[in-house]
Amino acid sequence: MPLAGPTTALIVDDHPFVRRGIADFLSRQGFAVTEAGDVAAAWAIAQHQPPHVVILDIIFPRAPGTTAAEAPAPGLQLGKQLKSTHPTLGLIFFSSHMHFT
Repeated sequence: MPLAGPTTALIVDDHPFVRRGIADFLSRQGFAVTEAGDVAAAWAIAQHQPPHVVILDIIFPRAPGTTAAEAPAPGLQLGKQLKSTHPTLGLIFFSSHMHFT
């Protein structure tokens, strides 16, 4: 069954330059794009208006006072939460980090 209207995409990355580049590319391909710069904003957007696909960075800056053990990969955790509440959601993960420590 075809989608009604454009495919919606939520881009989640803490770097505005990266978000804007992906958003510009997807917009030219006909996607309706929303952006979030952190996990909390992405969660709020996805709960209010679930997108068809989320393009999600794996690593985000940790909150002051937290360790890698407490928040190893916030993007992966968000992806799991989003998928559990929106099972048909498409997820694309990416990261420029070489390791997760």
